[in-house]
Amino acid sequence: MKVIERIDDWCRRGDFTVEDLARYRIIYGLIALVTLPGLGGIAAQPAAQFDPPPGPIMLFDSIPSRGALEALELTIAVLIGFLIIGFKTKATSLLLAMAMMTGSGLSYSFGKIDHPIFVLLVPLVMAFSGWGGAMSVDASLAARSGRPRIEASQWAMRLLAFMIGLAFFTAGSAKLRSGWLDLDTQAVRGHFLSGFVNHDRHQLLAPLMLRVEEFGFFWEALDWFTVAMECGLVVAVLWWRTFRIGIAVASLFHFGVLMMMNIQFSANVIAYGAFVRWNLFRPTPPGRVLPLSSPVAVVLGLTLGAATYGVHNSDLDRFLPSIGLEVLVIGAVFASVYLIAQVVQIIKATRRRSRTPESRTPTAA
Repeated sequence: MKVIERIDDWCRRGDFTVEDLARYRIIYGLIALVTLPGLGGIAAQPAAQFDPPPGPIMLFDSIPSRGALEALELTIAVLIGFLIIGFKTKATSLLLAMAMMTGSGLSYSFGKIDHPIFVLLVPLVMAFSGWGGAMSVDASLAARSGRPRIEASQWAMRLLAFMIGLAFFTAGSAKLRSGWLDLDTQAVRGHFLSGFVNHDRHQLLAPLMLRVEEFGFFWEALDWFTVAMECGLVVAVLWWRTFRIGIAVASLFHFGVLMMMNIQFSANVIAYGAFVRWNLFRPTPPGRVLPLSSPVAVVLGLTLGAATYGVHNSDLDRFLPSIGLEVLVIGAVFASVYLIAQVVQIIKATRRRSRTPESRTPTAA
């Protein structure tokens, strides 16, 4: 088999079903609605500080008007509404990715850059995954017209996994070059103390970590673990089981960062959810659709998005939960259960091999 054919076979190999992806589409959309970013405040920033990062946002020569920013926020909300019900899912996903990237790029044009890139990549890549092929208006319209049922695209999941692994590798390689593995320094310890002293990050386990601040071996081990995890995840992409173990470890790592340093990386965990076999928890019969016509779907998507936008820009916004902590906790629970299950499987497989006749040493005649 030629190299290209081997790569193509690898890209198309996977165990995702369209029901798995559809469930994740709904989960992702609901989280995106709750955490809808407020963009109108960008217009109040000092114009002299507007310095767009490299990329398409550099086409903006000034801060957009408040009306334009609020229109962008409303557009994002409506597109998320369409995504949840699965209407024109591919086009909706691509437009949502572009709108979210535009909003994030404008927010980053004043010097402060956050880390939600994984959340932005999800709709961009999942547009080609077939995640609108079940529990959606698209699936209903396809069934009515006699079109073939949409199937899960395994290569899109490979691409998303590789992009996540590559993002981790860029962070890990930067740490590697900057001396994180130097035995004379402890970078994690430095970050912890900086946050504790300069940013008042005293919650959760931070006071306990301060008590072990002088144990250099502990902090050095964290340095090495961080670099190894971030550099190794891109290699784990080669095998689905290994990659799932890798993101499970990463989920526990993010939870540990929250507990020790009071820093939330919930956006990463949201993206990891794409690789969960959601349909295994409560199997959905193939062919589950949302029996809505196109006009009704348009009205429903517009209503859902506009209502969410209205809530976020009113006094009702205070009733919306801040789910960053919840996402990290749920991710840590899922990761722990999955890793325990993998250990149990390995132990059982080892015992089975030890009991097979081939593994026993033959006795002398």
